[in-house]
Amino acid sequence: LCSSVTLSLYSAFEPKPPSARTVALGEAFAGFSNDTNAIDYNPAGLRLIPSFQFASTYTNIYGVEGLNYANLKFAFPVKGYGDIGFLYSDFGPSEYKETEFIFSHGFGLAEGIMFGYNLKSMGLKIKGFGSDSAFGLDLGALARISEDLGVGVSAKNINEPEITKGNENLSESFSSGIFYRPLPGLNFVLDFEKIIDKPVAVHIGTEFRLTDFFVVRTGLQT
Repeated sequence: LCSSVTLSLYSAFEPKPPSARTVALGEAFAGFSNDTNAIDYNPAGLRLIPSFQFASTYTNIYGVEGLNYANLKFAFPVKGYGDIGFLYSDFGPSEYKETEFIFSHGFGLAEGIMFGYNLKSMGLKIKGFGSDSAFGLDLGALARISEDLGVGVSAKNINEPEITKGNENLSESFSSGIFYRPLPGLNFVLDFEKIIDKPVAVHIGTEFRLTDFFVVRTGLQT
């Protein structure tokens, strides 16, 4: 008696923790997206950045030596064209290396209505086995109903990018989120995320700004 099981494993270019802020919020950011992290979650949110912003992150995934992840990103407004952002990331040891470069653009079409997109170049190199690359496209939309309420949606890798000569599809995901501020300095965020072939994930977070220099954040995700 013989049987077989087929498993779909998405090891290349899986989502990495882009910043301490979004991780603390349970990665609920599709409807919030008001800083450089918009590049990772919803590029439409770049339109909310009023001036030049710069951010960088470095971490060991799961605390495992060799699973080093680093990113560098900045964004700024361009008069008449919305906001532009750039991101560079590097993951893994020399034996397995992922690099990613993103050009991001967020712009407004009407009062409180914003759109954005990411153009992504993703490169993978495995020592002794060669290298490959793929191009990815992300889209996002954000609506600020008021200063205290917003909703957003985003889609990642909607062009179905492939690597290893088409043998591996990079994961597609779709997110929708809501942002609500009941009191000044107190933000609530909720996201629903669907990665193709995986269950819907729920992300919840709270941000409480006590002063300009001290913020408390908490969150959870399934």
